[in-house]
Amino acid sequence: MQTAVFRPLFAACLFLLVPAFAPPVSAQKTSGTTKTSGTSDASQEPVTQMETLVVTAKTELPPPENWLTTSIPGFTVYSNASERASKKLLRDFEAFRFALDNVWPIKATIRRPGTLVFCGRNGFEDFIPRSDRADLSMDAGRASTTLMGPDHVYIVLDMSSSTMTLNNLDFDIDASFGSATFEIDYFSLLYREYVHYLLSQTDAPPPPWYEEGVLQIIQKMEVYPKYIRIGEIRSVPRTGKAKSGFTMPAIEGDGEDSMEADDDSGMPGMETIPDTDFNVALQRRALLGFNNFFGVKADSPLARNPIGNNVWAKQCYAFVHMCLYGWPNKYKQSLETLVARCAKEPMTEQLFQECFGKSYKKFLIELRGYIGYTAYQYNDFVVKGKERIDMPPREFMPAREGAAAAMKANALILANNSAAAIPALRGAYGRGERDPDFLATYGLAVANSQSELARRMLAQAIEGKTTRAAAYPAYAALLLQEAKTFPAASDGIHITPGQLVPILDQLFAARKLRPALPQTYETIANAWLACSMPPKPDNFTALTEGLLLFPNNVELVYLATRVALKMGDRRASAALIGHGLKLSSDDAGRARFNNLKPELEKLAPQTDAK
Repeated sequence: MQTAVFRPLFAACLFLLVPAFAPPVSAQKTSGTTKTSGTSDASQEPVTQMETLVVTAKTELPPPENWLTTSIPGFTVYSNASERASKKLLRDFEAFRFALDNVWPIKATIRRPGTLVFCGRNGFEDFIPRSDRADLSMDAGRASTTLMGPDHVYIVLDMSSSTMTLNNLDFDIDASFGSATFEIDYFSLLYREYVHYLLSQTDAPPPPWYEEGVLQIIQKMEVYPKYIRIGEIRSVPRTGKAKSGFTMPAIEGDGEDSMEADDDSGMPGMETIPDTDFNVALQRRALLGFNNFFGVKADSPLARNPIGNNVWAKQCYAFVHMCLYGWPNKYKQSLETLVARCAKEPMTEQLFQECFGKSYKKFLIELRGYIGYTAYQYNDFVVKGKERIDMPPREFMPAREGAAAAMKANALILANNSAAAIPALRGAYGRGERDPDFLATYGLAVANSQSELARRMLAQAIEGKTTRAAAYPAYAALLLQEAKTFPAASDGIHITPGQLVPILDQLFAARKLRPALPQTYETIANAWLACSMPPKPDNFTALTEGLLLFPNNVELVYLATRVALKMGDRRASAALIGHGLKLSSDDAGRARFNNLKPELEKLAPQTDAK
């Protein structure tokens, strides 16, 4: 039985491997001779035998990419921008981190290490997630992004340009101009992405409007050798350098009316527009109603594209600043209460009234007054004694080609653009890179497009004891797909327990590595569903572990439900169907679980006692 199955499988594998060993199609043509075959046959026709075909082709490898690298606490840094500019940016960033820890500490447990990527040449666009690209046009722009994976985070910054032209039609520009050119402050963008990274590590991430307001305030924090200033509105004349400064604008109107005053400072579209404070950016622009303002989701284009002084981002800035720094300081506690309650219940006008004591309409009028007539306090934090905020410069060195290619590929995989990484990976591999983690990254990058190459790379990586946990379920998925292509069970559909064993071996090895990945448990479930034999309760333990680690993963719950039904476990199946229905966010998701109920009804009631 095994021999009969093995032969076609072996033949198929040989067929798949032929292209890998076949010579390139570039050869010298040689002469041939004709002779009669020594074997007698009915036709007695002559056989033409050609001389050996000699191949003389050479594969061209992509040139290596030039990256510099260094490290700071908590981050590895890669840059292909100017070394001088990279050093200055990194030095200021370290001073910013020091200041942030002292004036606005964010209590976050760093579960995933980070990498900073400074792009100084064309290529930043490759790192923009594909899901975001539909939102990018002349109406919105990106010069930074944070790519968050299960085991690593990449903060990518575009240092190739200091300006961006956008069709910012709701900006206060002359009607004869269809676009405006905005400044890109990549120092502030790096600070912004870093704070976003920290907030994502907190146990209860804040609502988007609060996070954006905090980001707007913090990215404008000023760090001096002897003190740190936060909350200052630079467009408002300040009264002095007291520890807590109180400032009021010059009175040019009564708030609402003053917004109609002429501004002869320049014509946007003819000059570069800086990223401005909220009182300038919103001076002549209509505010969003609070229903729309609080309704913006974290994945909305408004929340992802802050360049161009967009109304929502600046209104977040104004709202949070008014609550924290507005004079007199009467809304700070209300803001803290609202943020805490938003983590537990949906945002409504009733909730807002309970926290602030005012309706949306009344508070919006008050916010408009604060924008037009900004009276506030900023805070100074003085460095004690003879200490100074002065960070040592970091020295960059050329990055190893394989390490840089793997870094780029890992980030691009998170951006769903792994194809852009393949030339760098192929070049590094062709020049001899064989590090197991590099091979794992190469295999993961081509897993969806070149399965045979992916299998070869992942097999080598696992043999070399790669620490990339994602390599194991990816390799197991390829083994499962091959086993399903050549099923050995008697029904010709399912795989046998013998085919299942090497697949589970890879997945159980992945369970020992960190971080734990939902793909590991999803592939375990898919493997059991493909097998001719149902799992036993002891086998289901691994899936129980996955459900405990990822209780809100709808796909894992669905697959585990199907495995429980296959086992004939009525009680577990019913519980998982109920859990899946609660987790599903749309009708299509709920329909998947409802469609499993007929199978549940077929199970014998006595299985409940087991």
